[in-house]
Amino acid sequence: MPSEFKNQNSWNIIGPLNPRFPSKLENFPCLTVDGGGNFITSDIWIGDRDSAQELKQSTYQFLLPQQKDKSDLALGLSLFESPREYRLFLYGFHGGRFDHELSNTGEILQFLKQNPRARVELRDAESKLRGYYGREVHEHDIQGLFSIFTLEPTGLKIEGDCEYQGEKLEFQPLSSHGLSNKGWGKIRILSDVSYIVIYGGVV
Repeated sequence: MPSEFKNQNSWNIIGPLNPRFPSKLENFPCLTVDGGGNFITSDIWIGDRDSAQELKQSTYQFLLPQQKDKSDLALGLSLFESPREYRLFLYGFHGGRFDHELSNTGEILQFLKQNPRARVELRDAESKLRGYYGREVHEHDIQGLFSIFTLEPTGLKIEGDCEYQGEKLEFQPLSSHGLSNKGWGKIRILSDVSYIVIYGGVV
């Protein structure tokens, strides 16, 4: 990470899948990942150019080899070297090939193991689609349907302004136990492992 950005905790990260982001992004530094650089100027671009065609301007560029054993997103996340309370807002990583989405999920969860207080949110122009949260992230404001998943067995506690609550709920990897809850305000989730919240819209 360039030295001028080392103390920045909040970032917009733009990916290659036709990202739909607000006309005015939050005033955070911007990292574009490969073809994400076709859509917006950025502070940092990283990629191997397999989806980058007409890159817009970026202050720093990290060109990767096309033959490599990690994805462009994984290597983009590796720029965040020091464990911090990061908030990363991702646009343009939803849809497309399922194997790519699955590997993105795995890389984000690996990132959260090193950054247990971090939040990584997958968004489009109108809403938050999916949130990935480190095990030390507990507080949420949720309006509408949501589902919770983990990729490791854990006992999970849910309390607050939601329909289904409980202590030490036994969650198995990708089980249906956390499907289709309903929230209307402040919700507290306690987990020993990183977890995923998928947002389903207003009830």
